[in-house]
Parts: sequence; structure tokens; C-alpha cells
Amino acid sequence: EENLEVLTTEYGVTAGQVDDLKADLDGFLALNGQPRAYRVASVQATKDLELLFAEANVALEKLDKVMSIFKRRDVNFYNGYLAARVIVDN
Repeated sequence: EENLEVLTTEYGVTAGQVDDLKADLDGFLALNGQPRAYRVASVQATKDLELLFAEANVALEKLDKVMSIFKRRDVNFYNGYLAARVIVDN
């Protein structure tokens, strides 16, 4: 604002453009504190995932016991189940 006259005459900047820039700066400053909030939310989600994976492992262990019935009854089905249980790490 202090240099609005120079900006206007030499660079063609309007008062509206300066106001828009100030509004953008205010928006940026408002968002500046939010990355911490995103990080906290990410940590909480990760902890939730650990609990969910643990629960899933318990359920899969129970399913493995049930599936042992098919080990002799339907070998192809059982082998397909075992193949599907392999964790693919990208």
C-alpha cells in the first residue's frame, strides 16, 4: 500500500490487485498453522490402522483354522486360499 502510486504508474498494478494479494496472503497465513493439524490426524489414523490390522489378524487366524477343513477335501480351493493370504508388499 505504501508503494501503490509507484506500482500503479510504473507497473500498472491496480488497487484491486493489491487487495486481492492481501486477501490471498491472509488466506495463506490462516492455512499456515493447519499442517500440524493434518499431521496429528495422520498419526491418529495410523494408530487406528495398527489396531484394525491386529483385529484383522485375529479374524484371519480363526479363518485359517476353519479353512483347514478344506486341506484334504478340496486341495485346489485350499491352495487358492493360501495364495490369497500371501501379503503383497509393493
